[in-house]
Amino acid sequence: MGKESVIFTRRDTGQGDLRVLQDLPMNGNRTHFLPGERCFLKIYPGLINHETTMNTGEVLERKNGLSEEHTEYLVFHESDHAKTEYPPVKILEASWEGKDCGEFRNSGSTFSLSEKKSGILRVRYATTFDRYCISAQAHTLILFQVFAKSETSYTTIDYTEETDSDLRQVTLNVRDACTGEDVEGANVYLNDKFAGVSRVDGTLPLGLIRRGTYSLRITKEGYADSDSDNIRNDSFTVE
Repeated sequence: MGKESVIFTRRDTGQGDLRVLQDLPMNGNRTHFLPGERCFLKIYPGLINHETTMNTGEVLERKNGLSEEHTEYLVFHESDHAKTEYPPVKILEASWEGKDCGEFRNSGSTFSLSEKKSGILRVRYATTFDRYCISAQAHTLILFQVFAKSETSYTTIDYTEETDSDLRQVTLNVRDACTGEDVEGANVYLNDKFAGVSRVDGTLPLGLIRRGTYSLRITKEGYADSDSDNIRNDSFTVE
């Protein structure tokens, strides 16, 4: 099994289970690539009949039926359904945190109750994915699409030439999720590297950083670490 991740979620996107995502750990948390570099993608679920298309670039490698485990805390807030981030192929463990909201059913990524309730369901499950290795030999933007039955998903892979226009001036603002008040003295980590400490007004200037998606972790004594709370704030995208 792959490395276990922990996710807090309450999703209702209306989308099916088919998803294609860039594999950030395999890509070294990069979302911009130079010609000739490899970009790894994940297609969920794995081992299904699907077709892929690209406007340019090439597929260098494909591995099918890889597996990993995830643990998620599904939040039901006056709701009768919630969705996991990835489509489970096997539920390994499921239990209510504190208050028991009764039996549930799951179909694909959706977990359903017989009526609207409020509670948190901890689910540990296995999922499968197919991994694609993509590359381009020139500066370009790749549109990678996947089709399976009536579902479709896509992602773009950025091989465009970097210029000063790819840089953005970014300032992070750390706030208490309950009160909305600014938080001073919070330690901020960007892509697992220490970025600094928030100021008295809760801000931390990150300077000029390139477009892309960055992992984010914030810690402070007296608070739960941002990657272990129930808020989806573990990454951000600079556009």
